[in-house]
Amino acid sequence: MKYFKDCFLTDDFFIKGHVPTGGGRLSTLLNRPHRQFVEVEDATCIRAPDCRLQAARVLLRIDEILMAHEACEAGDCGLRVLAGQAAERVEVVVHVSGRAPLEVRGRLRRSLYEREDPGMRPFVVLTEPRIRASDGAADLVRRFPEKLDYVILNLGRASLIHT
Repeated sequence: MKYFKDCFLTDDFFIKGHVPTGGGRLSTLLNRPHRQFVEVEDATCIRAPDCRLQAARVLLRIDEILMAHEACEAGDCGLRVLAGQAAERVEVVVHVSGRAPLEVRGRLRRSLYEREDPGMRPFVVLTEPRIRASDGAADLVRRFPEKLDYVILNLGRASLIHT
């Protein structure tokens, strides 16, 4: 059994497990073009407090991901840290559309906010996140680690972004 490294939030599930990234970052893997699914090994999928399934391997449709987090950063960590330090960030509020809407506040690289379209890279890193969920998603959101330094957010599911 591998360790729990990655977690995901979709409209229906909170999923935790291990994504084989080949030594790279999870955000890089999610942004690869023409990829429809991500493999999660040793997965625990939680739909509601009393509905849990475990599987050795789960294929998760990338378009369904609202938010993700790497509990243990891997691979090009040094490059990520250097890039993060150099990038100027702006405080934003992102309204994520779904069955149970989310409001995520945090800091986004200014260049990503000033772009009109995320284009080929819809998954972005939002630092210092504060997440507010409606009743329908609150239980699933509470399953993320309490203090997050960042989340990987799917801007393709964002209905509104503002400062």
